[in-house]
Amino acid sequence: MNIYDKAHELARELKNSEEFQEYKKLNAEVMQNEKHKEMIEDFRAKVIDFQLKNYGKDDQNPEELEKIQTLQNALMMNSEISKFLIAELRFSQMFEDINKIIVESIKLDE
Repeated sequence: MNIYDKAHELARELKNSEEFQEYKKLNAEVMQNEKHKEMIEDFRAKVIDFQLKNYGKDDQNPEELEKIQTLQNALMMNSEISKFLIAELRFSQMFEDINKIIVESIKLDE
């Protein structure tokens, strides 16, 4: 089996994982509600904007960070959005862990 076959196998495993299936299901549910969709997209845009503004800086704007945290807390009070965001976090964490394993395994200095 070549490396590309293994990559496709990993992709299938990710797609069939419990974490992805739950995330996919909840994404479909939450995005059907236009208000929820708008709230999530607004939150994501604000987080990305904050990250871009603060990339590489030692001191982040505490007021902006507090606004994002307040918005996140408000979103988490909605049970549907909360379930979705938790599922998204679980899948993202799994994906990040897999990426870390791959990157660490191919370090050139070892």
